[in-house]
Amino acid sequence: MGLKANGYIFRSDSNSEDLPGFAGAGLFDSYPLMGTQEFRIRYNSEKLINDKQFRENFMNNIGKIGMIIEKIYNES
Repeated sequence: MGLKANGYIFRSDSNSEDLPGFAGAGLFDSYPLMGTQEFRIRYNSEKLINDKQFRENFMNNIGKIGMIIEKIYNES
């Protein structure tokens, strides 16, 4: 099952402004303003799962992004 939230999401961050009853010790908790909806995740319709060409292109693009990031950090 998946979970969708609508509206703004409030976050508690104990590193700066901890709210009573919320996350602590460097943890984050998110609370949706307008409630949530559960939905069934259907992996059989996800292109990343069932489309080999899409998956290969996706992974190649992630590799290209990684090489760009490495180049940026190696130059500095």
